[in-house]
Amino acid sequence: MARAMKRALLCVAALVVALGWCAAADGAASPLAAAAPSPAPSPSPTPSPSPSSTSIAATSNATTEAILLKKLLESYEPRVRPVKSSSERMVVEARLRVVSLDSADASAGAVTMTVFFEMNWRDPFLTWNETEYEGIKEINIAHDEIWIPKLTLLNSASSFEDSLEKPNVLVRSNGDTLWARPGSISYGCDFEMWNFPYDVQNCGAIFGSTVENDKQLTLRVSNRGDAVILVSDVSSSWTITNAQGIDTNRTIALNGHPDIVFMDVRFSFSMTRSPGYFVSTVILPSMLVTCVAMFTFIIPDEPGSERVGLGITSVLSIVALILVQADGQQGSGNSRMAVFQFGCLIFTLLSLATTAVVLHFSRRGGTLQMKTKTAKFFGLKKASEVAKRPFNVFDLAGHHDDLEEAIRQEEENELGAQKMHNRNPELSASRPSITKDSGSAVSVELAEARRARSAAEMLLRAASMGSGAFGSSSPEETTNPIYRDVPYLEVSHLIDRIARVFYPGCFGIFCAWYFVA
Repeated sequence: MARAMKRALLCVAALVVALGWCAAADGAASPLAAAAPSPAPSPSPTPSPSPSSTSIAATSNATTEAILLKKLLESYEPRVRPVKSSSERMVVEARLRVVSLDSADASAGAVTMTVFFEMNWRDPFLTWNETEYEGIKEINIAHDEIWIPKLTLLNSASSFEDSLEKPNVLVRSNGDTLWARPGSISYGCDFEMWNFPYDVQNCGAIFGSTVENDKQLTLRVSNRGDAVILVSDVSSSWTITNAQGIDTNRTIALNGHPDIVFMDVRFSFSMTRSPGYFVSTVILPSMLVTCVAMFTFIIPDEPGSERVGLGITSVLSIVALILVQADGQQGSGNSRMAVFQFGCLIFTLLSLATTAVVLHFSRRGGTLQMKTKTAKFFGLKKASEVAKRPFNVFDLAGHHDDLEEAIRQEEENELGAQKMHNRNPELSASRPSITKDSGSAVSVELAEARRARSAAEMLLRAASMGSGAFGSSSPEETTNPIYRDVPYLEVSHLIDRIARVFYPGCFGIFCAWYFVA
């Protein structure tokens, strides 16, 4: 018993000690805790809207717009005009916003543009109070759910329905309706090509209705600013210098019915072509080739000269330029530039023909009987006077001394070849002699020298005999002062002198007409 009581006392004493130790520990920590600064209270974070609240707001707004759209269309009939009286006209204003001028094809007679075709009208059945629908000021409605004007491009060069898109229609709270159709339109144009490539074309796109007449629809250009807005007025080949919108009418007569009048709007454009490309590729090359063709008259009339070759090359060059131009720009055949190119071709052909006549007369021996007054007027000498001029003796062959040396060398070669042939015919057969047909340069010059020497001998013979040794039969030349025998060589020189002045002068007048007229 005493032992049990002793154990109980020990347990109570241990419990008291433990409680005392815990109290001491709390007392020692409390001063430190009191001395430490208390942390500043953190601001409470602003509650951010949860995704659920945002979606709820969006759903509410979409629901309001859907309610508005349902209210507007619940009793709306898109197949009839939105007017309160059948005698009332629907007023539609049109505007064309030109984004770019894509092409102007004269051969097809069409102009292509990228545009926005805008139509404005007021629909009294599409109005609402903004305050009742959370301040909604405008709404987009599909084009097939409301009435829209049935307008088309009357002078279209392609399918108009497929050229412009059909987006939604923008409707404002007061009933103002805007339908802007983007796309590319192609309309017909009557091109006037006479001044090509310095031409100015006046074309226009005509829009109108083929369904509502003037008693049902009043169509006019927009009075809210410009009827035509040019976003870009410059393309690679054209510049739009003027644009305007005009109200027009057209009348269609029907058998047994009074004439029906439809209202149209015409958007007119003045387009100026950029001529730089055609000037640099057609006009200037044609002028230069024609001038080169006239240089044939200053080339010396000597054997081996390329007068005829230069003339033929000039003619072919002009023909090539004409073909390239005709293939690249259809519809310009009735223009001044076509006349200019044809004139350049005529000048080059005449230059070639004149060169051929000059060469014919210069290579032809003989004289031409001509009246003395005419010969003196043109400065033509008679045959006896021409023969006295030493530079005319070998005028067809060129260098006198070289040709004489060639003749002498050829004679020696021929003499040596003849002697070798007489001595050993078999050996001489294996060594061909130099002849005029061997193709060597000496043989060519020799042939020319022999022809020139023959012509000189004929001239000298004519001068000494005073007779028609050149095909002219006028033995009375010395006694008859009315006629004179003029060598054809003098005639060729006269034609050359006239052509050097006549052709450039006429071509200069022709160019002045083209650029100034």
